[in-house]
Amino acid sequence: MNSNKLDVQRFIDEHDVSPFQVTIVVLCFLIATLDGLDVGVIGSLAPSIAKDWHLLPGQLGQVFGAGLFGLMIGALAFGPLADRFGRKNVLLLTVFGFGASSLASGYVHDLWTLAVLRCATGFFLGGALPNALTLTSEYAPRRFRYLMVTSIPCGFTVGGALGGVVVAGLVTQADEWRRVLVLGGLLPLLLLPILAFALPESARFLVVKGKAPERLRRILQRIAPRGDFEHAAISVASEPSSQRFPLSQLFAPEYRVGTALLWITFFMGLLLYYLLISWLPIVISSSGSSLREAILLAAMFPVVSTVGAIVLGALMDRYNPYWVLMLAFACGAIAVATIGQVYGSWWALGLVIFLAGFGDGGSIIGANALSAAFYPVSMRGTGVSWALGIGRAGSIVGSMIGGVLLSMHLGLPNLFVVVAVPSMVAAISIFSMRRIAVASHASRASAPPTFASTPTARRAQDRP
Repeated sequence: MNSNKLDVQRFIDEHDVSPFQVTIVVLCFLIATLDGLDVGVIGSLAPSIAKDWHLLPGQLGQVFGAGLFGLMIGALAFGPLADRFGRKNVLLLTVFGFGASSLASGYVHDLWTLAVLRCATGFFLGGALPNALTLTSEYAPRRFRYLMVTSIPCGFTVGGALGGVVVAGLVTQADEWRRVLVLGGLLPLLLLPILAFALPESARFLVVKGKAPERLRRILQRIAPRGDFEHAAISVASEPSSQRFPLSQLFAPEYRVGTALLWITFFMGLLLYYLLISWLPIVISSSGSSLREAILLAAMFPVVSTVGAIVLGALMDRYNPYWVLMLAFACGAIAVATIGQVYGSWWALGLVIFLAGFGDGGSIIGANALSAAFYPVSMRGTGVSWALGIGRAGSIVGSMIGGVLLSMHLGLPNLFVVVAVPSMVAAISIFSMRRIAVASHASRASAPPTFASTPTARRAQDRP
């Protein structure tokens, strides 16, 4: 490496994905999986907790509500901290926090204490996933960035699915639910030393903050072992520096409209996602299908969402990501609206739920990668976390609003047309956001070329 000037992001873009970067993706995927596992097990444990403590089902609502509230507040709180103190530091704190809170939950003896600890667990969980996404995005080459980043939230889905399996394997008596929460706390605590040793701080964050040049050179050496970085002047081209608090930067003139559109997308996307996974089994079973058929069809939605996220991530790397997500949201909206028209046919219903999961579920996961690409390093942690935090508010609304819609007696065809509206709003928001993104990234596209620029890297730099 003979050049005196070295731009970190272009350096990452122009090198193959190294085993070091693969390790980062795997570790962040594991964090997301443990995140989803903890969220998944609490729902599966509800019958055992209610039986052990002689509770009515409705009394556990405060436990679920506390966890969802914690997830939202944690996402809002930890993003600005990550932009001040580093992605790795905040990730280690959040993993320790949700591990310790879950472990403590296994030893409680009253509902109020369990609700408080579930809120604390949710608080730390809410900060873990956005920062795992942010760290992954900052080590992903531009030509694979969307695929690598969208793979991280898929870990959350995998963990959620594993939650039911873990509960089924460990809980045979009502009073055995505690062992699941203890296991859910021990796993992240056991992972913590590995994360501390193997997970790096974001190279781009270190450059922007002007910290630890020797540490930065060691990180780049792990990406390109044969490189010589001894005398390189390391920088990040076209990254605005600001002394303002990261949250206030979201509302700077060049970002405020894009921020609002992202928040609308996340709110609407997660509202629809949680509305469907919460109420779809009830609606399908009430239309004449058996309970088993209803559960199988509804379970298809989150599974297909994971597949859709991976496919859409690959397409976003190849084509304009805004067009990909806009079309996917729009197709998902059409599929959701069609559910009410085909509920009499099991196979037709399965097909449209598949398309809805692929379009809507896959798109909201892909939107995480879009938010990471939209914001510069100095505010990326805040931007990603707050978008997810606003989305968590949508998930709370979505999980509750189904009962209101059912009580309106609209009939299934009209009901699902109404349910499809949030997805279409998200599609319109993404479409509107494209022009904002092009303007905010124009200065980066005009940056001078750097060493060893490849045709693939140049084509990637031309896309917003």
